[in-house]
Amino acid sequence: MCGIWALFGVENAYFRKCECSFNKIKHRGPDASRFEYDQGLKNAFLGFHRLDIINTPFGTQPMRLYQYPEISLLGNEEIYNYQNVRRRILYFMEK
Repeated sequence: MCGIWALFGVENAYFRKCECSFNKIKHRGPDASRFEYDQGLKNAFLGFHRLDIINTPFGTQPMRLYQYPEISLLGNEEIYNYQNVRRRILYFMEK
């Protein structure tokens, strides 16, 4: 399982302390990490340690929506049976 970390309502001056706290869960996702401060989210720190199960480069988080750049998404969304799900979707689309 990935490591997801967030703290809201804190000033940017606490960046180092928050980063230190965030790094304490690095063992949850040793494959990639991202930590950022976002004033648009009411002074929020967001962090994500990625555990790369499926080996895809598209799981970097926090994610931003192009249409709504003020929205950030964090989640643990790996689908382990993705090959089976894909086959079933393609099967029904062909009918």
